[in-house]
Amino acid sequence: MDKNEKNDQKDILWYQTTIAAWFQTRMEVDKQVLTLSGLGTGLLMTLKDDLPDGWFVILWCAAAFCFLTAMLLTLLIFRTNSDYIEEIIQDQEKDAATTQEKSLAAMTVGAFWLFIAGAFLTIILAMKGIDFFPNAGTGL
Repeated sequence: MDKNEKNDQKDILWYQTTIAAWFQTRMEVDKQVLTLSGLGTGLLMTLKDDLPDGWFVILWCAAAFCFLTAMLLTLLIFRTNSDYIEEIIQDQEKDAATTQEKSLAAMTVGAFWLFIAGAFLTIILAMKGIDFFPNAGTGL
């Protein structure tokens, strides 16, 4: 084997490893959003009995909506991702793959920010649980 063949093999292995690492990292973020959104939903269930009327109920509903939508979007990402990979492997239409790639990117960003919003709202609700807002719900 000459030097050029060795370099070509190294380049191929480097590219293969880089793609695998990128893919694992992207999938790990989606897995964490799914897991943490599920945990956030569970935490919301523990907070629901201590809510005063008014804005806190609306915040609870908004946080639940954010977490549930993030989970559904992430599941949709996993499903679409498998179709996208299949198209790439089969080297099918580039337009369809590009459309799916854009769709996956938008869903990933959406799921991430929905999770962040749900976490932020849950923190506000948890602060009420430790009386950070002592006059909430009393009209004062």
